[in-house]
Amino acid sequence: MSDEVVYLNDRSIKEALLDILIKVDIIFKEHGIRYSLDSGTLLGAVRHKGFIPWDDDIDIIVPRPDYNELMSHPEWFAPGLTLVVPGSESSIHPFAKVVDKSLHAQEPFLSGVIDEYLWIDIFPADAIPENYDDAEKLCRRQIELIKRYQMAVFNHAARDINSIRTILKTLVQPVYRAIFPPSKTLEKLIQNETKYEYGSTPYLTNLSWPSTSGKSWIPIEDFDSLIDITFECHSFSCIPHWDDYLTGLYGDYMIIPHEDQRESHCIRVWTA
Repeated sequence: MSDEVVYLNDRSIKEALLDILIKVDIIFKEHGIRYSLDSGTLLGAVRHKGFIPWDDDIDIIVPRPDYNELMSHPEWFAPGLTLVVPGSESSIHPFAKVVDKSLHAQEPFLSGVIDEYLWIDIFPADAIPENYDDAEKLCRRQIELIKRYQMAVFNHAARDINSIRTILKTLVQPVYRAIFPPSKTLEKLIQNETKYEYGSTPYLTNLSWPSTSGKSWIPIEDFDSLIDITFECHSFSCIPHWDDYLTGLYGDYMIIPHEDQRESHCIRVWTA
C-alpha cells in the first residue's frame, strides 16, 4: 500500500473551508453568538459572491462580549471541529481559530514549525477610542506587540535554510522568550484590546490583527442589525455598513488587483 500523500485541489480546499463555515454558522446561531464575515471573506462575498479566486482561508469577526462567551465554551464544537483558543499549546496567533482535525493544512512558512489543520479565523471586535489618531496609535502598538509575540512563541529557525542564521536563531530565541515571555505579551495584547469598555465608544475594530491601512472601523450598532449576504450560494451574517468597512480596509475594493498583489496562504491540505 502506498504512503504517498494526496493533496486536495483548490476547489476541494474551498469546499472543506465552506463546510467549516456552515457548521460554525449553525453553532453560533444555536448559542446566540453574533458574527460577520470579515476581511477577504467579506470582500469575496461582495465582489465574487464567494471566495476570492486566489484566496484560501475564511475570516469572521465577533463582538467582544460574544467572543468571550465563545472562548469559554469549546465543547460547543464537538465532535468534528475544535476551537483553538489564544495562548493554548496549539495556538501561535493572538486570535481564535476553529479547525477541522480531519484535514492537515500546512502553510509553507510554518512548515517544520507547527502542525496545522484546516481552519477558519475568528477575530474579536473591540472598542476603539473616538479620536482617530488615538485609535491609529493603538493599532500600531498592537502590530508591534503581535510581532514580538510571534517571534517568541515559535521557532523561526526551523524555516530558515541558511545554516548560520538557523544556529543564531536557535541560540537567540530562548533569550528572546525569557525577555518577552509569550504569555505576558499575549496578556498585554488582550489588555490593549479591552482597554476601552465595549459599548463605551461608537466604533469597533479588530485589534487582535489590526489593519495597517485606512479607517476600518465598524459602528457598534452593526452587530445588533446584522444582515444576510450570499457566499458560495449560502447565506451568512454581515455587518450592514460593509461598504464603508471594506473601503477602509482596501480602498476601491471592486478593482481586481494585479497578479503580483494577490495574497494567499498557499496552503497544502491532505487527510489526517
